[in-house]
Amino acid sequence: MTDPPRLFEALAADDSVVAEIYEAHLENNHGLLSHILMGELLSELEDSHRGVAGADLDVTAFLRSLERHYRPEIPDERGVVVTSFLLDLPWPGQPGYDIVDRLGERLRAEFDRVRPHG
Repeated sequence: MTDPPRLFEALAADDSVVAEIYEAHLENNHGLLSHILMGELLSELEDSHRGVAGADLDVTAFLRSLERHYRPEIPDERGVVVTSFLLDLPWPGQPGYDIVDRLGERLRAEFDRVRPHG
């Protein structure tokens, strides 16, 4: 198994909403497109964080799971998390930017490295 699938499988094992998104993604795309899936998860996370109706992801649990399973020493995982998650989080002044304050220690350090001005 390559690294991004391991990350997504671990996230899906921790949360039924992530599992549903993951399975639908695999079916709709005939396989894993890591950056697309991370974008789908980020969209659900942002909607849930902002209280959008129908968005059911537990924000705290997802961020804890990502913090726990993310391995920045694995280039493919780091590429997906940095490019399609951290760099796509809301910017200062945008709705939902306060989600940055909920990132775990390692994700926040990575965020601060790649987006030093928020």
